[in-house]
Amino acid sequence: MLIFLAILLTVAGAAAVYVTAGNQSMLPQRAGATARRAGWAVILVSLCFWIEEFGAGAGVFGALVTLMLSWIALPFLALLPVFKTALGAR
Repeated sequence: MLIFLAILLTVAGAAAVYVTAGNQSMLPQRAGATARRAGWAVILVSLCFWIEEFGAGAGVFGALVTLMLSWIALPFLALLPVFKTALGAR
């Protein structure tokens, strides 16, 4: 159960940090600095859960891999409404 919570918090923190970026396309305008700080705080809490579950080495590795995969997937997830609109227009 702890690993599920760690994954969920890592993805949520990555999303919070992503929506504060200037090039994000999920929100009409980017979120503020408070959202960025909250996102990094959630990521640090999730890192503690990863380390608790797997130990220091594997926990940090698992957290970083999940964080990177989340940041890779988020821009593509933001494009889903664009694809649905384009396919619906045909």
